[in-house]
Parts: sequence; C-alpha cells; structure tokens
Amino acid sequence: MFGAKRKKLKPEEDRRRCNYVTIQGRCSQGKVTLSKDGVRFPSPYCRYHCCKKVDGAACQDMRINAKGFCQRHIQCQGQVNGTRCTNAVRGYDPKEFKFCAQYHNCLALDCKNERFYSSESDLKFCADHRCTSPGCDRPKHTGPFCASHTCEAPNCLAFAVGGGGPGEPTRYCDRHRVCQHDQCERFTHARENGGLSNFCGAHYCAWDGCEQAREGAGEGEHCKAHSCIEVAALLPEMPNTGLRG
Repeated sequence: MFGAKRKKLKPEEDRRRCNYVTIQGRCSQGKVTLSKDGVRFPSPYCRYHCCKKVDGAACQDMRINAKGFCQRHIQCQGQVNGTRCTNAVRGYDPKEFKFCAQYHNCLALDCKNERFYSSESDLKFCADHRCTSPGCDRPKHTGPFCASHTCEAPNCLAFAVGGGGPGEPTRYCDRHRVCQHDQCERFTHARENGGLSNFCGAHYCAWDGCEQAREGAGEGEHCKAHSCIEVAALLPEMPNTGLRG
C-alpha cells in the first residue's frame, strides 16, 4: 500500500544488508561472500555493488563498472613523471590488464605488457613487440626490426637504415645493399677498408672517399669530378717542371 511504512529490521538482519546507500535509501540485497583459493571473504556489499578484488581480504570499496571493480582497482599501474597514472586499465578489467591503453599498455593485439619509453619518448610497444632500432616506435616485422628497418632481400632479417621507398639502398642491409645507379640491381661495391660504396663495382668512383657514380660506362673508374685527375695521370711529364701535359 502506498505510503505504508517499511518493516523494521532486526539488528542482525540489518547487518546482513548491503552497505550501498542512496537518497532513496539503503540497498535491500544481502551482503555477498567472495571466494579465492578455497577461502571465503565477506564483502560489505551485495553481488551488484561489491568490488570483486580479493587481496588478503575482500575489497571494502564499491564497484563502479560492469566488470565488477572499484576505482582503486581499475587504476593503471604505470607512472607519469614519477606519479601513478590516473587512467583506467585497458578494458576496465584489472584481471586481464595492468596498464591503460592511452599511455602504458603495449599496442600489440592482446599484449598485456607495459610499453617501452626511451628518454621520455613513447615507443608504443613493449620490449617483446617493438622494433629494436633505437628510437623506432614501429612494431617488429618478421624479425627483430620493423618492416622499414628489415632488409628487403629475400629471407634476410638483418638491419637496414630504413627510410625512402621500397627498393632504395636504405632498405637493404650492408650485405644486400643495391647499387644506386638507375636500373642497376647489382650489390654495392665493398672497398678495401671494408666500407660500402653507394654503387656497384661497375658504377662506383674509385677515388678514395668519393660516393659519386662513374661518369659513364667504359669511360674509366672515376666520376666526372675526378676524371680529369685520372686523365692527367696518363699524360707524359713535362721536362724540368714536374707537371704533365
């Protein structure tokens, strides 16, 4: 009947009721008992309002979401400038994740690890999933590096400098680097000091330290800038001058 008074509960009945209270009154559901590893832990709330976290005792706080956890237990465990992050863990489920999706959880699908930071730069992925090239924030490809930093030669997983478009010299490792001369697909020339030229044995300038291409096929071993030196070396020495010409 409208306006009828509620039955007054006995003290022991009142103690068994959920502690959740609103301006409409106290929750009428009974308090729940949580279980972990065969041990039972009484909660101050009913099954609709209790936080499901048990850590030596049932959590005394009220849940705030449908996953069944309180504000404290869905908080990200990552750090921001030495202070604990205030974001909620990924998926709002601390049973699955410890870190927030925004700043601390690895972006790899289903990964639960904390992402890697380098000198405060967010590299977006954890150590297991990030490219191992220093400062790179892309995920690993088929080996330890991302697609851009993995050599494009078939079945090669070695490091490449990266950058540029597919097929450019920067997309190959030192062993498989391709000549930069137009339409040439030969590997670059290895100099006597072990360094690699930008061009293959048919196109590199033989002048020490020069990274330009030869002036033309079959016209010597030097680029345009060093060709005059090559030609001068073939001329006879002029008497009493030490010069050639």
